[in-house]
Amino acid sequence: MRKNMAIRAANKLNNILMIYVKRNVTKGMSTNEQASNRARSARSSTWTFG
Repeated sequence: MRKNMAIRAANKLNNILMIYVKRNVTKGMSTNEQASNRARSARSSTWTFG
């Protein structure tokens, strides 16, 4: 009985961690996309001038 409670508590903690990580990863990905888009637009602008 106590072991089940411990496993359940660990699973709950794991789920919370996963949600937290997913949120941070998506935030990081969106900033990465913005940076790559900026780099791409800068490259294309130099292409048109060059």
